[in-house]
Amino acid sequence: MDYIIKNSKKVYIRLTNNGKTETCNETNMGRFTEQKAKNILKALPKTLKNLNFYVECIPDIKVETPVQKIVREESKHVIENTDYHPSDNVTQWIEKFGTCYDIFKEARDRYEYLEKELRMSDSSLMDILHSIELETSKDLYSAWLLYKKIRENRRNRRQLKDEMMIIHNILREIDETKINRERTEKAIEGLFDRKYRYRIVEENEDDNM
Repeated sequence: MDYIIKNSKKVYIRLTNNGKTETCNETNMGRFTEQKAKNILKALPKTLKNLNFYVECIPDIKVETPVQKIVREESKHVIENTDYHPSDNVTQWIEKFGTCYDIFKEARDRYEYLEKELRMSDSSLMDILHSIELETSKDLYSAWLLYKKIRENRRNRRQLKDEMMIIHNILREIDETKINRERTEKAIEGLFDRKYRYRIVEENEDDNM
């Protein structure tokens, strides 16, 4: 029993004469033993792994069902995109846009962290102010230490707010979920579904007899 490597978009894998994996249509698909197919699938380059290939066995005998026959007849006048495989210029955008997503995701996580740090800074300042209000009077040195704490607190708070402002000004205009790897992969997979239906369909000569 033979095994093939394919994905849901009817793109197949075969080996070139020098043993390199490449995509192809069903007519030119490679046939392998089960173990060979699994080894090839495991060793696919990253750009092809992102297209969700899997191993499938081929039955020794294929029986065409009535539904399949109808579909086959209806598809006579449709040109299907059966010999397309994306170049590296296309698939490179999966990782490039994915890297952009990683950066914006990191920025959003950073913003949430800064919000927590800002709340802690405000709470720390309140502790200092309450100590000034409620504790006994301080000597000059103790008063200087409190002044130093307040100064450090306010300067640190300013740094937090400045960083938050820069991140917020960028993120408010960007939805990073629209540039993630999955969305780009889905767009590339859509390239395999393109079809062209003849606008003028000529009748078969047998139909005119």
